[in-house]
Amino acid sequence: MHTMKGNMQASNQMNKMMLDGQEQLASLIKKLDVDKIVELIAAVDNMKGGVRVLGWLERPAKWVAAIGAAVAVIYSIWNPK
Repeated sequence: MHTMKGNMQASNQMNKMMLDGQEQLASLIKKLDVDKIVELIAAVDNMKGGVRVLGWLERPAKWVAAIGAAVAVIYSIWNPK
């Protein structure tokens, strides 16, 4: 019988802690600014598109940089100062 009372008290304490946690979560959810969250999600989606475009530009940029470096080396060899 003593063990059952101890288990019941522990269960009641856990239930109280869970209810307190739910109340805290509810108060935090009320503080959320949904409009700003929607704006943030839209901004992240736009950034994904920008990163995709930059990925497309990456390949030609590598070749342009390599050709530019080769031209600079050839120019420096032919026109030493």
